[in-house]
Amino acid sequence: MSASDRKVHVRLARDGDAQAVLELQDALFPDDPNRLSPGQLARPGGDRRILVLVAELEDRVAGFLVLRDRSARLWTSVDFVGTAAWAAGKGVGGALVRAACRFAPRPVLRLFVRPSNAPARALYARQGFRHTATRKRNYADGEDAMVMMKWLGPRFLRRKGK
Repeated sequence: MSASDRKVHVRLARDGDAQAVLELQDALFPDDPNRLSPGQLARPGGDRRILVLVAELEDRVAGFLVLRDRSARLWTSVDFVGTAAWAAGKGVGGALVRAACRFAPRPVLRLFVRPSNAPARALYARQGFRHTATRKRNYADGEDAMVMMKWLGPRFLRRKGK
């Protein structure tokens, strides 16, 4: 556990987090077609296929991560990892990704990242993700997506609460 992890607290989203998460989502992912709706965030845990993790720093929401579990897939998708601008560089992204590894219901995590997003690519590589494929012209602006995956192992072998 790094020093920054002791300051960053990651937990499942609660009812009162919806506005802060939606504001972050709007700022960071304004055109993403997979954005969460206000209804999905108003009922955290209401859709068992979606888990929203929230990172708190300095007693406020500093970031969020969305896990989506789709049936018939071997992986759990990391759909969004977002950190507030004021919390950048304070370990929020790393804490969220480590928590996602504990909460994921399947033995593999998969995410897409823009090749142009060097900080995110470096974060995911540090967390054990490997570039496994490229999806051509994935984003609306034509940029490719790097597909990165991490093997977590069976759920019963993963550590809880750390």
